[in-house]
Amino acid sequence: MSLTRADASSATLTDERSTSTGRSLAAPSEHPHRIGRYTVVQVLGEGGMGTVFSAYDPQLDRKVALKLMHGGDTAQSEHTNPRARLLREAQAIAKVTHPNVIHVYDVGTVELDGHTQVFVAMEQVIGQSLRTWMDALWQTERWQRGEAVREIVEVMAQAGRGLAAAHASGLVHRDFKPDNALLGDDGLVRVVDFGLARPFGASQGDSQEDSQEDLSASHEDLPPSSVLQERLTVTGAVVGTPAYMAPEQFRGAATNGRTDQFALCLTLYEALYGVRPFTERGYRRAVAVMKGDMRPRPRVPPVPDRLHAVIERGLRTEPRERFDSMGALVDALRLSVAGRWRSGWVAGALVVGVSAAVLVATRFDPAADPAADPAADPCGTGARRMAEVWNAERRDTLGQALQIEGLPYAAQVTQSTIAALDRYAQGWVEGHRDACEATHVRHEQTGALLDKRMICLDQRMAAIDASIDELSAGDPDRVEHALAVVDGLPALSTCADGAVLAVRVAPPPDDATRQQVAAVRAELQRVAAKQRLRAFDPALALVVALVPRAEAVDYAPLQPEILLHHGRAQALAQQAEPAEDTLHRALLRAQALGMDELVLEAAMELAQVVGVQRAQPKAGIGWADLAEATAQRVGIDPAQRAELLRRRAWVLVEWGLDREAIAIAQQALTAASEAYAPDDYEMQGVHSSLGSVYGRLRELDDARQHFERSLEIGRQHLGPDHPLLIGTYRNLGNVYSALHQLDQARAYLEKAAELTERLPDASREDRALIVNALGNLAYNEQRWDAAQGHFDEALRLREALLGPEHPAVARTVNSLANTVLQLGELQYAEALYLRSLRIREAAHGPDHPGLVIALDNLAMMLVRNGRAREALSYLERGDALLAANPDVPGQVASHRYWLGRALVESGEDRARGQTLVHNALERFVALGDEGMRQQIEAWIQGRRRPDRSTGRAGG
Repeated sequence: MSLTRADASSATLTDERSTSTGRSLAAPSEHPHRIGRYTVVQVLGEGGMGTVFSAYDPQLDRKVALKLMHGGDTAQSEHTNPRARLLREAQAIAKVTHPNVIHVYDVGTVELDGHTQVFVAMEQVIGQSLRTWMDALWQTERWQRGEAVREIVEVMAQAGRGLAAAHASGLVHRDFKPDNALLGDDGLVRVVDFGLARPFGASQGDSQEDSQEDLSASHEDLPPSSVLQERLTVTGAVVGTPAYMAPEQFRGAATNGRTDQFALCLTLYEALYGVRPFTERGYRRAVAVMKGDMRPRPRVPPVPDRLHAVIERGLRTEPRERFDSMGALVDALRLSVAGRWRSGWVAGALVVGVSAAVLVATRFDPAADPAADPAADPCGTGARRMAEVWNAERRDTLGQALQIEGLPYAAQVTQSTIAALDRYAQGWVEGHRDACEATHVRHEQTGALLDKRMICLDQRMAAIDASIDELSAGDPDRVEHALAVVDGLPALSTCADGAVLAVRVAPPPDDATRQQVAAVRAELQRVAAKQRLRAFDPALALVVALVPRAEAVDYAPLQPEILLHHGRAQALAQQAEPAEDTLHRALLRAQALGMDELVLEAAMELAQVVGVQRAQPKAGIGWADLAEATAQRVGIDPAQRAELLRRRAWVLVEWGLDREAIAIAQQALTAASEAYAPDDYEMQGVHSSLGSVYGRLRELDDARQHFERSLEIGRQHLGPDHPLLIGTYRNLGNVYSALHQLDQARAYLEKAAELTERLPDASREDRALIVNALGNLAYNEQRWDAAQGHFDEALRLREALLGPEHPAVARTVNSLANTVLQLGELQYAEALYLRSLRIREAAHGPDHPGLVIALDNLAMMLVRNGRAREALSYLERGDALLAANPDVPGQVASHRYWLGRALVESGEDRARGQTLVHNALERFVALGDEGMRQQIEAWIQGRRRPDRSTGRAGG
């Protein structure tokens, strides 16, 4: 039996206390006082096919819900037998044992008024239907503000788990809707009314044709005598509730688990937005559903884009385009709003100011959480455990520590950080309950897997504990990186990933060793917290002290683990050579023990250390390849994939393979978009990295767009005056300067310079880079003296910070050379160009494509000053490097122009030279570089006007 929304008694199988549907049998009534051995107490609901009673079972001393069919068993067609339909519902539900599916106790017949009628006894749920719950929720302000999104998703995820359990038993519900699910006062959702349930593959007319899907369960798994095999409707007839039916149901086609996905996503859409996705009625609704004509997405309430995308996939017209299973859909829904994939929208919704965050703390207060009583709920102890780590007292302490007087960004950072900690703590509590229930309630995982999940969660708790300690120290430096500390906490999702955990090595067999291992790992979490605070030297000192302690523990897997942390700490402390050796040893030990997760992490670290820090990009790509191969074997979540791709992109940039770097950086953005909501703090760094890669390729409009998006996200989470945004302001200034939009460039650079001078947290590197950027701006404004002054200061700062032979110093040397060349200081310019070339050769080797800029700038200076023959050796060398590497349009065009000029002016090969110059002209026209077009045309026409061209500032 199912009741429509218009029925007053929508509370199927429930004590609907928010309505007045219950009627005492003391009043005049046609209903019986006894059905079989059950004593009828009250009517719970009535529908066209039957009545639901609250009843008492004296044999087992419990309340039950009794469903009794209307009418007798005589005048029924072979296709519309309600007795058979009710028996089928009972049989369907009885096959499924799951906390999110109504529990059937008994089924039988009773003689009433000369007719044999069917009854089913089920558990009686105290609560409400999802329909009533949704109706009440829509009246609240928190729903209108989007603050109920996570609650809605969790409720629907429970319903999805119940449907998944039915699917595992070979059944598809075919009539899921808000009226056919109950939300109990115990917090559990139960799916009910399986009257239309059929085996996988059965069509709407219940024909016995199999679906073409490759499904794990089918009607062939059921016994031949099962009522579930009977055909109860006319072949091809449409059954179900039209408002929630999938396209295949309207077509009378085969149904399977993806049919229930459609209904669940439609219900979720309705709960989130307060309207259904298809606006038409009657026949037009069926047409709209089959065509996929959905209404425009409502703007209110706000729903995360990632969540909406999951729902849209579940509502696709072709079943094959939906999720592979109901379980996959449920996982995608939960990951879209919880755990490691935290959505930025929650920050504004949950917390407004530091004091408001205390409201969230009650969720972790054991006194306010009866589920935390182990006797009442053995799986509810997670809240009490988390309250020992994150509670009102520690929240107040942290809030006071981060509110450093004189820091303009402290209030915004404090708010964002506490909100992020609240979300992480809540996700941990939910993960703890789910891990426990998976073994002890749902019986879907082994005790060994539960052990690994709890160990994983213990490490996450140690991470949040260490992070709070570090952030509460009251040091102003803590405030700058506070949000990064929390957003960098290890992923909670890993602790629920059975596939990943299954391949992890077993924990120590004895408690004493387990405690030793846990103690070392807790200290390693303190190391990680210090690193996220950029306290790299203290972090290295702590991990070095831990090495002998870890080696003394009789547990082999701890050894590669400590080596990984040691190598990472060395790398962050700029000890690249020893870091490479330590990480290599960690990887080899992990391989020997079959610790693939650690192999993946070590290979990713080696890609960065070797490919970027040690400037050996070819070897770095080899390590990235190993990480990718390992990821394919063991699996990798979108956030980790984004990080792997980001590192590969930077190695390619270091190699000079900018085109490949762009492609990989775009893949990294795609992976990050799967891992995070568009406004999540993590996306700020993703857009910044992509902007930098585009900038290196001189694709300036793309670079500008990504830097502006990075700034937008950063301001949202950190406020406009945070030191971490100095680099983004500077990058935007450089891009606008290169675009010759000098007013915009000056505004961004002045903002960066103002913050650099005003904020005590601004680093020496920030100061050097902003002075260098101001030099670039003055250069593009043709203020040569001012540009030289800036570049001189930038060179002094960078040499003091990085040493005189660092590749970054070479870029400033190159910019200074370009400037003094404009001032006519030819010998000084030549010496600077030669120095830039020598530094790059020493750092990258003689065959690095990045040398082309230095070679061309030196040659350009020689050509312009009548020394074309001397320039040819540098230009031909650059030509060979370009031929061996991908095409970089702007660089190739410039190179061909100067090589062509040198060949013509030296008399070495005028025909080839003229061809190269004309080819360069065509490229600059295509690139829209008006300045170079005019310069080349003037040279071609023989108009020897003053040549104000330059090399590429910054190199």
